[in-house]
Amino acid sequence: MLFERSKSIVVDTAGGIPVKDPWYGIHKSLSCVYRFDQSDDNVRVFVGHGDGGLSWMLSVPETKVQLTDAELSVLPNIPPPAGCGVRIRAVVHGQRHVTDEDVYRKLYFCAQNNMEVVVSAQFFNGTGANDALHWPGEPKSAAVVYTVNGVWRSMCGRDGEILRWQM
Repeated sequence: MLFERSKSIVVDTAGGIPVKDPWYGIHKSLSCVYRFDQSDDNVRVFVGHGDGGLSWMLSVPETKVQLTDAELSVLPNIPPPAGCGVRIRAVVHGQRHVTDEDVYRKLYFCAQNNMEVVVSAQFFNGTGANDALHWPGEPKSAAVVYTVNGVWRSMCGRDGEILRWQM
C-alpha cells in the first residue's frame, strides 16, 4: 500500500485497503507525513480519499500539487510560541490538510498548557475552512503530528474523542 520506489513513494489503494474497516459506512481518508531527506524543510503531507481504487506517486520536488481527490503540500511555517516545547508538523481533519493559522494557534495553546483536544469540526475547521466542501454532515477523524524536543509524535481520533499530548 505504501512503499518507497527509488526517489518516489507510492500510495496504492487500487486493490482496496488491506486493513479491517473500523468505521463501517463512513468515508475514509488516507494521509501521511513524509520527507525525502533529513531536512525539516522538506517535510510534506499527503491527503487523499481512502475508499480505495486509486494510486498516487509522491516524488521530489513537488511543492504544491493538486491531484484528483488528493492533496500534496508543504507544511505551513507557523512557529510555536516562545517557551513551547512542542512543534506542530502537520494537522489533518477528514480529507483536508489543515493549514489554517487559527487551528495551529489553538493547538499550540493546548500543548503549552497540556490541555486535551476534543476532535470536532468546530476546532479543526478554523476560520478559512468550508465544511460543505469536505464530506458535509459526516463524522471525521483528525490527526496531529508534532515533535517534542525533536522527537516525532502523533495523536489521532474520531469526532468527539479526546486527543492527549505525549510530552
